[in-house]
Amino acid sequence: MKKFVTKLVSAAAVAATLLSVPMSAGAASHYQYGDIDHDGCIDSADASQALCLVGQTVTFKSTGKPVKNEVYYADVDGDGVITKKDAQMILHYYAVIGGEQNPLGDVNEDGTVNVADVILVNRWNSSDKKHKSGNGLKINLINANVDRNSVVDDNDSELIMEYALEIIDEF
Repeated sequence: MKKFVTKLVSAAAVAATLLSVPMSAGAASHYQYGDIDHDGCIDSADASQALCLVGQTVTFKSTGKPVKNEVYYADVDGDGVITKKDAQMILHYYAVIGGEQNPLGDVNEDGTVNVADVILVNRWNSSDKKHKSGNGLKINLINANVDRNSVVDDNDSELIMEYALEIIDEF
């Protein structure tokens, strides 16, 4: 009973968040955060390429699209600048995805998938696409993109919520 009440309270908190935070509709593309060379997988080659991009900033055209896709998809922590941390996150994802651990959904990297991850994805989705860098959000975009459609959107938030509430057991 206690577990059910906890899940119910969590669901209510998530529902309140979903209703109070405006969602953005992202356009899907065939790229994925962390897959810098666009070969369809996130691997050590992408981490190496991220290291070569260190210091570059994510910039946008007037249309709202990134000027350089490789820089945009290398910025896996969403801070607007390619750093060694981005390369480390890509390499960590590559190393972990081959093992038993599943980092998907753990957006804030606290070791668990829970309501806090859903809230963070919702806050990310409500941010202006052109001004996400510097918004103060600490987010792992590789882990947030649970449906692997190359954009962190409302569907990812819903899937993470379902996983956190144990409605589904995998992404």
